[in-house]
Amino acid sequence: MLSMTTVGLLLTGVALLLTGALLSLALAGNRRASGWVSVAFVGAAALPLWAVVIRTFAGSVDRPDTLLFLPGIGAGLTIAVDPLSAVFLAITSTIALLTTLYSVQYMDRFPDDTVAKYYPVLQLLFVGIIGVVVTVDFLFFLVFWELMTLSSFFLVIYERENRQSQRAGLKYFVINQAAAFGMIAAALVLWTRSDSFDFLALRDALGEILASEPLLGHLVLLLLFLGFATKGGILPMGSWLPDAYPAAPSGATAAFGGTMTKLGVYGILRVFLHLLPASPATTIWGFVIAVAGLGSLFVGTLTALKQDDAKRLMSFHVIGQVGYMFFAIGIGLALLRTDPILGTLGLLAGVFHMLNHSLYK
Repeated sequence: MLSMTTVGLLLTGVALLLTGALLSLALAGNRRASGWVSVAFVGAAALPLWAVVIRTFAGSVDRPDTLLFLPGIGAGLTIAVDPLSAVFLAITSTIALLTTLYSVQYMDRFPDDTVAKYYPVLQLLFVGIIGVVVTVDFLFFLVFWELMTLSSFFLVIYERENRQSQRAGLKYFVINQAAAFGMIAAALVLWTRSDSFDFLALRDALGEILASEPLLGHLVLLLLFLGFATKGGILPMGSWLPDAYPAAPSGATAAFGGTMTKLGVYGILRVFLHLLPASPATTIWGFVIAVAGLGSLFVGTLTALKQDDAKRLMSFHVIGQVGYMFFAIGIGLALLRTDPILGTLGLLAGVFHMLNHSLYK
């Protein structure tokens, strides 16, 4: 069983965020009070989450622990924290505190009665991100993925009287839901071969499909790739980003650029490094990921240079920088089988740039 210390710390962090969301909703008539309560609870939640990060990198990596199991479909809310999860927990807890703190003064420009649509939803966004990175069951992974998507959607349409925000929100929702449906279809294909949504079972199922039905196996990988590339903002699937970025309040925008788009990088690493068995498919998809990253790198960066709106400039900059991450990780995956040292350096370069970008973004 996973140590109760790790589970307890994670649940404490999530409980604090949910409590903060409820209290900030109750205090929504006073935007400053709602904001400072949110800062207090997000900051308090960051402490146990960082404790999990430190514990993990100190070498305490435990077996998964299932908090809820659905035997009829072979799914369970199974929690596990490995170094990859810990990196994203560190990013999320840090960016969550900084963006919430920044929001207190920024939200003064909006009426008191509108903050009920901001601070509670922002904290639900952080809960969704945490759930994605600590869940090792694909069904619940998708549940938290959808929580993240819906929360961010409501942040994009925060100014509901603004038609531009409405259009940006609709575009964001349609593109990301289409990508999510593809991920669901991929998960169902794997589930039919394993009768389980557990990541380890899906890894075995994916290996069997690639060996017996390679076209189907590569279709599954394509659907997963498109889902993660869309969330990461990789072009052309990430065309939602330049519209959604300016539409949301700036605190939410920082959360999008600093954490949410990085979940696309997390998904690529989790699936193509951990779930995809080492095979020629790893090399093929490494090059696919690298090429997609290279395209976004150039298009995003060059388009950013032509912008006269700061938020749109930053949105294209995010597209370009996530392109760098995909390019490095893709090259790492492509070389991992033939040159493990260079492959590992490529993967580390992608993760390092992701950390760097999250902090300065």
